[in-house]
Amino acid sequence: MSIYRYTARRLFQIIPVLIGVFSLTFVMVHALPGNPVRIYLGVNPSQQLADELIAQYGFNEPLWKQYLDYLWRLLHGNIGESFTHKQPVSSLMLERLGPTATLMGLSYLIALPTSLVLGVYAAAEHNNMGDHASRFVGLAGLSTPNFWLGLMLIFVFAYLFDVLPASGYVPFSQDPVRALKHLVLPVVTLRRHRRQR
Repeated sequence: MSIYRYTARRLFQIIPVLIGVFSLTFVMVHALPGNPVRIYLGVNPSQQLADELIAQYGFNEPLWKQYLDYLWRLLHGNIGESFTHKQPVSSLMLERLGPTATLMGLSYLIALPTSLVLGVYAAAEHNNMGDHASRFVGLAGLSTPNFWLGLMLIFVFAYLFDVLPASGYVPFSQDPVRALKHLVLPVVTLRRHRRQR
């Protein structure tokens, strides 16, 4: 089978997966008691305000129509509006695309050469002490959940020694040194995960 046919087949397989994910999301949202508007407004909302928002977001329509509207909006790139931020979700995602891309790019940039060096070393030292040590480190890395490693790194380097920030993001254009300090802990956590894969 040619690489083009294989790629085309894989791309077509994405379509039912996406429809399944979207459908499951829709079902989970509507399986909650009440509706998202009432959950958002709290325990004792104004009935008039609740009715206005329910009509505005179409929660008073039949479920089949809500589902078709939902798929239609997704097809056109409209993934809704955030109740909390009062902004389109797509614009909120675009705002966070830069920090996410920086974090992922740096973690891959560090993980790739590290993995290559360790792989070559393990192959050259096959069944020797170095090979066993690298295998042990790899197994320990695979067995360590990312959330636990991240918490431990925050505890040691941000809480105990106070040398790195526990959270936040600073753009490189604003302050390169502070940007790197904010990226060290998440990049180390993600790099470990990428290297094991």
